[in-house]
Amino acid sequence: MTIAFDIISNGFKYPRRFFYTIFILNFLECSMVFSQRQYSSFSIIQELQLRRGTQNLLTGDFNGDGVSDIAAYSSKSISVITAVEDSARWDIKHYRMSLEISHITVSDFNKDGITDFAYIGKQTNELRIYLSQPDTILYRWKYNLSEEYDTIQTADINNDGKMDILLYGKQVLGITVFMGKGDGTFKYPQTILSDYSFSCISVSDFNHDGLTDIFAINWVLNEALYFSAYSKMKYSYPSTVTFFDEPAKIIPTQLNNDANIDFILTFRDKSQLQTFVSDGLGAFTLHQIIDIPDLPDKITAADLDNSGSVDLVLFNRSKKYISLWIKDSLGYFVERAVFSAGVLPYDFEIFRHRNTLFYDMALTDIQNNKIRIVQNSCIPIEKSNELKFISGLEPTSLTAYSVNANTVPDLFYANYGYNSISHLKNKGDGTYEGIVNLKITGMHPTILKVFSREPQSFTVLISHQASSTISITDLNITNYSYSNYALSSVSEVDILNLSVSGNKKFLKFIVAGYDSPSKHLELYYYEQISKTRFIESDLTGVVCSKSLGFITKDLNKDGIDDYLYFQDNTSKTITLCATFMSGDKKAIGQKCYFSIPDTNKGKYLFFLKDLNNNKRDDLIIFSKENKELLFSMNRRDTTFLSPHLRIPNVKLNYRNDIQFVDLDNDNKIDIVIANRHTKTLQAYIGRGDGSFSTPKRLMSIKGVSSFVIADFDNDGIPDYALSYINDGYIKIIYGQK
Repeated sequence: MTIAFDIISNGFKYPRRFFYTIFILNFLECSMVFSQRQYSSFSIIQELQLRRGTQNLLTGDFNGDGVSDIAAYSSKSISVITAVEDSARWDIKHYRMSLEISHITVSDFNKDGITDFAYIGKQTNELRIYLSQPDTILYRWKYNLSEEYDTIQTADINNDGKMDILLYGKQVLGITVFMGKGDGTFKYPQTILSDYSFSCISVSDFNHDGLTDIFAINWVLNEALYFSAYSKMKYSYPSTVTFFDEPAKIIPTQLNNDANIDFILTFRDKSQLQTFVSDGLGAFTLHQIIDIPDLPDKITAADLDNSGSVDLVLFNRSKKYISLWIKDSLGYFVERAVFSAGVLPYDFEIFRHRNTLFYDMALTDIQNNKIRIVQNSCIPIEKSNELKFISGLEPTSLTAYSVNANTVPDLFYANYGYNSISHLKNKGDGTYEGIVNLKITGMHPTILKVFSREPQSFTVLISHQASSTISITDLNITNYSYSNYALSSVSEVDILNLSVSGNKKFLKFIVAGYDSPSKHLELYYYEQISKTRFIESDLTGVVCSKSLGFITKDLNKDGIDDYLYFQDNTSKTITLCATFMSGDKKAIGQKCYFSIPDTNKGKYLFFLKDLNNNKRDDLIIFSKENKELLFSMNRRDTTFLSPHLRIPNVKLNYRNDIQFVDLDNDNKIDIVIANRHTKTLQAYIGRGDGSFSTPKRLMSIKGVSSFVIADFDNDGIPDYALSYINDGYIKIIYGQK
């Protein structure tokens, strides 16, 4: 049916649909149903300043207090970031290295419970050991290397309870082993498995015989090799799995509920993961092939939220995101949420949150020389005047809406950069749990309209700046199952209203959009008749074929929405008019109120709000071309007066750039706008008679894509939520008494 519709519509010039023609529309893409297990695992962001050039991360306990810490390093320095126990504060100490760092790893080399450093100097090719103390790091041991290695890692390879150092690389044969003495020094090196060249290895007792085995990548032949130990550092001939593509990394983990160590394999030039489960005897079986959107720069596996099931976290540096994958009910990994990794991320690590079983995340931002620490959403949040919540890619169109009707609003927003929308659940105190991402059918969502169908489900309508599409997402909040479908529409869609009708709670909504050649608005009515089928009615000619802006309102109190609009009359004027409608979408009368000069004839946005407390909605109008706000009061005889107030030098990007709220609790409506002209959030304090104070600057909105004002913490004071499109977070500023 959609194909037939497209053929008919493409055969006509503008307007591109028949005058008041009705079609039965199917969804543009297959309806998709998803299910979410729970909220994702990351929430609050803290940012700490680092030294210039610091980009890489390590984790460990660097002061011996039993709490996970972070180390960030550049080529010439190490910064140790230790957690201040039982608080959200961090202490940073910087150390200058005498040699430039080429490769580095960490472990407890002297068995004192504190994590130490081992690194290879860049110019000298020298292996050095630095031992950590509670408040410093000290040089301990060195060794001049004869080969240049790609990787340094640690393991107790000879099972003597002392950590050893393993060196290997693509240009050398075998693995060079420095066996630890337990005091921070090491024995002379020896080489094992010298017939092979490795790009990655994993060391563990895979078959539970008390000896350390090796799982390794032979990059020359695209092989995964399993070496079973028959004595300390003695290995049998390997079992082999050969791949068409070169494997890149081995991630050991426990994929199922047994005690066996399984693993995940990534590939160097292929956007795919493969998971293998162990039988505990040294044999591995392919469990799942996971196609992923992009090649990950880093991947880690852990039970992030102590749910008893391993999660995957994939980091992509160039696309600037973290992707979270969890297991579904069948035990297979599915993508759960995509988080923004910041402006210019370089590295990421996960680490234990204090003395809990939950994991936090750390990211470096090399543009701003910062480390971003993201707290696990399962941890209680320490309330402050301002909090940053990690978001999806390029968050915009923030909307406050309570899905449980419990007075505290949740947050919804569109992820312009990842074709999804997100839901942040309010814990009831103005702080938010982790994200639930909902994939949508259209590209680049920009505007959301949220509507509750019934107590446990709601619908989000999404318009798309880049396409003539309206995406519809239905979400059930009891089990977080959701479905998507899409409708064809017009360009630059403005969703005017949204409601439901009947026992089946079917949707009804009206949209206005541009007919690009004429620069006039088209108007369409959609009525749902089944799960993914709608009746579409073209109302453009019925209401006004030369409109520059629309808004719906029941003007004559008959229970049916009518239309207010600017009608393009002559080359120099426009007129505010109303068309009154019947229940069967027919015009039953027209009335015009006033005319104003306008030679630009650009798009207008209309807003309705009672500005003078007379229980009648007044009209606020934004002129995109003239960059001004106009105010028209509604008299008791339902006529609208010619604008009595003009506010110049105003630029709004979207409809939610202007919001109405009582900021000072005086029962008079105030106006807050995100003025893109001055790049500030401005407040106009209402006097209660339709006039306002001069603008008060609230804050800069540099980098802010959208904002919403609501009482998030239920204390009776308005709070501000702002989405930062490039930084990838939602900031909430809580109002103070």
